Amino acid sequence: MLMNEQSTKVQKMLDITPSTADTFYSWSSLVVIVAGVVGALAAAISLWSGSIRERFADERTSRNEAETQTAKAQAATANAEAASAQLELEKLRGQVAWRSIDANAAMKIAQRLASRPATVTIVHVAGDPESLAYAIQLSKLFEAAKWRMSWQSRTLADAIYFGLTIPAPENESTKLIRAALAEGGIEANRDPLPPAVMQIGSIGGNAVLFVGTKPTAVLRLRQQ
Repeated sequence: MLMNEQSTKVQKMLDITPSTADTFYSWSSLVVIVAGVVGALAAAISLWSGSIRERFADERTSRNEAETQTAKAQAATANAEAASAQLELEKLRGQVAWRSIDANAAMKIAQRLASRPATVTIVHVAGDPESLAYAIQLSKLFEAAKWRMSWQSRTLADAIYFGLTIPAPENESTKLIRAALAEGGIEANRDPLPPAVMQIGSIGGNAVLFVGTKPTAVLRLRQQ
C-alpha cells in the first residue's frame, strides 16, 4: 500500500505541462547548438594554434640550421687562419734558422772535391756567428776531400754581403769548388771579394770561398 502511494507521488512530480516541455526542448536544443559552436570554435582554434606552433618550430629549425652553418663557416675560417699562421711560422723559422748541409749533399760535395785536392782559403764575416758556423761545415767537406785550408775573418766596410762567393781568378780549383757545391744544391756567385776594414788571417792558395751572411727572404724577393 505504501509503495503504491510513493509511486503515485513520483508520477505526479514528473507530469509537466506542454508549455514546460516546449521550454525544455528549446533550451536543450540551444545547449546542443551552443555546444556544437563551441566545439567547432575549439577545433578551429586548435588548428590555428597548431599551425602557428608549426610555423615557429620551422623558424626555430631554420634558425638553428643557419646558426650551425655559421658556426661551421667560422670554424673553417678559424682553421684556415690557423693553417696560414702555422705556414707563416714555418717560413719565419726557415728565415731565422742557420744554414746547414744535409748528409746527402755533403757526400756529393766531398766526393767531387776529392777528385782533385788543392788549396782553399775560407773567409767568413767577423761578428756573424751563423756565417762562421756555416763556414766550419764547409771546411769539414774540404777536410774530408784532403784539401789544404787557411782561414780569414773579415770585418766588412759599410755593406752586408749575402751568400757564398768564389771570386776570381777563374782556375781549375775555383771551377771545381763551384761545380762541387752545385752538385750539393748550393749556389755561389762570382762577385769580387768584399772589401774589409779589418781582417784576421791571410789568403793563400789558388782558391777563395767567401761565406757571407745568410740571404734573407727580402733579398731573395728582390733578386727574383
